[in-house]
Amino acid sequence: MSCSPDMFPHPVKTYRSTPYDRIAPRNATFDGAGKTVVITGGATGVGLSVANSFAEAETSRIVIISRSATSQQKARVELQNRHPKTKVELFQGSIDNIYRIKEILNQVGTPDVLVLSAATSHKHVPTIQIPDDEMEENWNINVLAQYKIVMAHLAMPKPAGAQKTIVNVSSACGQLIVPGLTGYGPSKAAFTQMVSHLAAEYTPEKDGVRMLNFHPVRDKNADADKIATIVVDTLDTCLAKEDYEGVSRLVLKDGHWRDHLASSLDFRTVKGASNVIFFLQDNSAVEEIIIERDTDFRKPHFGPLNLNGDPENITFHVSFRASHGTGRGVFRLLDEGTGWVISTVFLSLQELGGDQEPEGTKRPDGPFDDEEKKIRNWQDRRTEANEFKERDPAALVVGAGQAGLMASARLKMLGVDTLAIDTNDRVGENWRRRYHSLVLHDPVYFDQMPYMPFPKSWPLYTPKDKLADWSEAYASTLELNIWTKTKLVSSQWDKGESKWTVELERTQSDGKTEKRTIRPWHIVQCTGHSGKKLVPEIKGMDSFKGDVLCHSSDYTGVSQEGHDIYRDYYEHGYAVKMVQRSSTCVVTSSSITNVGLADADLWLWGMPPELFKAQQSKVSGLQKDTDSEILKGLEKAGFKCDDGTDDSGLFVKYLQRSGGYYIDVGASQMIADGKIKVKHGQEITEITAHGLSFADGTSLEADEIVFATGYQNMRSQARITVGDEVTDRVGDVRGLDKEGEFRTIYRRSGHPGFWFFGGNFPLCRYYSRLLALQIKAIDTGVGARESGHYKVREGGGSKPSDDEVLVLN
Repeated sequence: MSCSPDMFPHPVKTYRSTPYDRIAPRNATFDGAGKTVVITGGATGVGLSVANSFAEAETSRIVIISRSATSQQKARVELQNRHPKTKVELFQGSIDNIYRIKEILNQVGTPDVLVLSAATSHKHVPTIQIPDDEMEENWNINVLAQYKIVMAHLAMPKPAGAQKTIVNVSSACGQLIVPGLTGYGPSKAAFTQMVSHLAAEYTPEKDGVRMLNFHPVRDKNADADKIATIVVDTLDTCLAKEDYEGVSRLVLKDGHWRDHLASSLDFRTVKGASNVIFFLQDNSAVEEIIIERDTDFRKPHFGPLNLNGDPENITFHVSFRASHGTGRGVFRLLDEGTGWVISTVFLSLQELGGDQEPEGTKRPDGPFDDEEKKIRNWQDRRTEANEFKERDPAALVVGAGQAGLMASARLKMLGVDTLAIDTNDRVGENWRRRYHSLVLHDPVYFDQMPYMPFPKSWPLYTPKDKLADWSEAYASTLELNIWTKTKLVSSQWDKGESKWTVELERTQSDGKTEKRTIRPWHIVQCTGHSGKKLVPEIKGMDSFKGDVLCHSSDYTGVSQEGHDIYRDYYEHGYAVKMVQRSSTCVVTSSSITNVGLADADLWLWGMPPELFKAQQSKVSGLQKDTDSEILKGLEKAGFKCDDGTDDSGLFVKYLQRSGGYYIDVGASQMIADGKIKVKHGQEITEITAHGLSFADGTSLEADEIVFATGYQNMRSQARITVGDEVTDRVGDVRGLDKEGEFRTIYRRSGHPGFWFFGGNFPLCRYYSRLLALQIKAIDTGVGARESGHYKVREGGGSKPSDDEVLVLN
């Protein structure tokens, strides 16, 4: 049989975003009087909305079929309160029990309209994780059960109105490709197609039957903005009145309020509407929140709550005004069937008071001296500023890698006089001296630094020496004050003056050594997000007679650094054996590159840690599907992989451990191919003269041994920087606290005037601003010192003493 493509009804290419007047419930041409409408799944969700629309059209009788008696009773109350003229009848039954459905239809009589809204869906997980019985259930209920109900209705006599109407409530998932909904989406599409075929066979003219597919979508233009406006306006009113119980009523029962220096000068994530009340009672700095509408991405729009496509929410960006500054944030609204409420709030401080960064119209004049307004040679002014001959820096940044550079740049932009020191001969040497084959494993989008983006022609993955040169150019272009070839000899905290006394030893350009004493308010340790290199103590290390026995930082483990070194050795003709004690989380760089990074920093850090971890668990599942072949090859080669902490993948493992992961750029394939051998799960018991011995009694000969065993906690380096007395007052660095925020790093360390700062490029780019804002707040008297949390001080004031503490609940 030959078929024209226009012969049968087919889905439109785009969804209409405004209602059709012709089928609006109050259209005079639509009269529900005397008609009976049966709705499966009519007690909740779309089915209940359909019931309300028919009731609004004054339909005489609405019959709801669903499984939950509780939901049915709630639906009856809602419908009868809104539409008292409509009779509502309730029947319990599951649509996959055709005998029960036929019994109900016979009792009701032939309905004028049959609406098929009931359906089922499996969990939204990678397809390989969907149990067979759930997959079968989706097809049985969403296709076969629906088909049987349609056939039962067609077999019934014509209703009093002489025409039967069958409406299939389809789903956008039946038209869109949604990874992880492999059973639900295709089953909805299959029945939608079946209805189209039946509609071509059973026509109003020939059979008195109309069959329709209905694709429920929201008005994605006006509604999202309207809903967001109502929520934010109500929130602003509550904040102005200090009605924090009113605020809590706008928040999902288990919603999250994430706050980075906005309501308080601290990092907080509060879970639960009731806890939001207590948080805002103690931290009431936010005064007004304004919806941003300058781009399509920022303005209110419907979309998935996360990258996995579930559940649908309204997302929008905001700006806010607080008593101590201004900032930006992200809101996510969710409708769980009782109306739109706030699922997550994220507010992040951007500016402190009237201190705007010198950009755009605020940029410096250039040739003029800042104070006397006299023209001076730029190089003379830079040399004078960098030497600190007649002044002390307010902040001393120890280390001039990416963390030190970004921290210095942010502090400079806030007017905090800053000196950075580094023991290397040049800025960027920390990259130049790394192993020869190193390229960054994060794509270029991740690795931008503030104020000076890479050129558009920059390679996707940055070579180490190119990044070293860029770091040097960054420091020069932004006029950062940096002393290279300088080491910190000693430091002493003066509690009375809230200042440090720091002894420095600096090698000048002529080779002479200069000793300098400076007195900064703050020391920021930027010597790497880890501490001293971690070299295991193993029996016999002194007896090794091979060519090399060293730590990977000087060039046996299996994280990022280790893999690259193994690959480098192999490519230079060595026979390489990898010793893996536990397991590693592995993903390919391509599976990371495909994750969108639009408005990356606000979007990324705006997700509360608990939800972010859950989302990353699903992302990890998708990455495993993408990387399945290489992962199978690794397992076959004896290399053990894991899915990260609580199956949450690489990113969460990095945030919590700073290790135990690998972004593959080639070494994994070498392992899978057997080019790099693996020894797994055995501790090294002894280093012998010509190799290693293991706990299982085996041994391995080696000419060179490299320990890629990672680094100690940042506190180990702090003992060198500020001594034991100060270090003993600070907590362990990195990892997450009970609210999911970083411990110790980026925030008050536990000792006044001492800060930890480090991490990868995205972490440093985002948190460098917040570090600088905290330091500026203390220096201007806006933020008070305390051992745990900050609280905004009214009206600023003089610099607080060490003993000034504000206790927060």
